[in-house]
Amino acid sequence: QSVFIVSALLSVPLLWYLSSALQLDNKIIFFLALNFLIGFVSILLYRNRYLQYKLCLFNCLFGFSPIIFLCSSYYSTVFKMPIFYLIIMNIICYFLASRYIKKDINLINSSDRLR
Repeated sequence: QSVFIVSALLSVPLLWYLSSALQLDNKIIFFLALNFLIGFVSILLYRNRYLQYKLCLFNCLFGFSPIIFLCSSYYSTVFKMPIFYLIIMNIICYFLASRYIKKDINLINSSDRLR
């Protein structure tokens, strides 16, 4: 699960560069910075898996806010922008991370029941 979170975190600087190169609004940069911060905090919370799971799910849902803003502002050219597909990839990575964190939680709970 950490691999998916790290891959999502590594895509954020590329998203920042693309948003500044395309001269997009500062709101998108704010959303990306907050997305990066929540993802970084979720990596540091590897001992508290349940909170890490909740943060990954929140980050997955919060990832839709730049997409909504892009679609409302640049509705005619949003699908031609590479930033749109990188944000989608970011959301998928956080979703997969939350899925595998949930599997770890279930595995730990089942091993606790065996004791």
